Amino acid sequence: MNSFLKGRGRLNILGFIISGMLGVLLHFLNDLINVPVFLKFLAATDESVFEHLKLYFFPVMAVTLGQYFIERGSEKNGLELIQQIGNRSIATLIVTAVQIIFFYGYTVFIPPNPVIDIAGYFVFLAAIFFISNMLNDSVQKKTGTAAFVLLLLFLIIFTYYKPDLPLFAAP
Repeated sequence: MNSFLKGRGRLNILGFIISGMLGVLLHFLNDLINVPVFLKFLAATDESVFEHLKLYFFPVMAVTLGQYFIERGSEKNGLELIQQIGNRSIATLIVTAVQIIFFYGYTVFIPPNPVIDIAGYFVFLAAIFFISNMLNDSVQKKTGTAAFVLLLLFLIIFTYYKPDLPLFAAP
């Protein structure tokens, strides 16, 4: 049986469900309330592909912290938290790249479709948990930390200073 379903499997499945719910909430948060400018980097502010990438990163990182604190009673330590954040960051980086290719690839043939987009979101979100679990103990902490910092900076900077590129434009 795959290590994804061993030991921490239930916690990963719960993490996937909570991440999905948080992602949906963050998608509509700007519509529900007027998000303060200094917090706009957390939630989607328009329908651009870039804004939808936030719906992976922030929910997954919140769940990763939650999982760490739930497991804290065991032999977990801060270095394992850094490792798990790094693994999830690398998996998120991989999945967001594939998601961008997927979106622009399928829209070559058919117009953007909300059903495909939503299904894709949940498939790619599950892939983040699956890939990050496969990376356990095989990824250097520095690589994962660099992926985390780069993703965080990318999301924050380009929320406030969007380049004039299709990735950042609302359809």
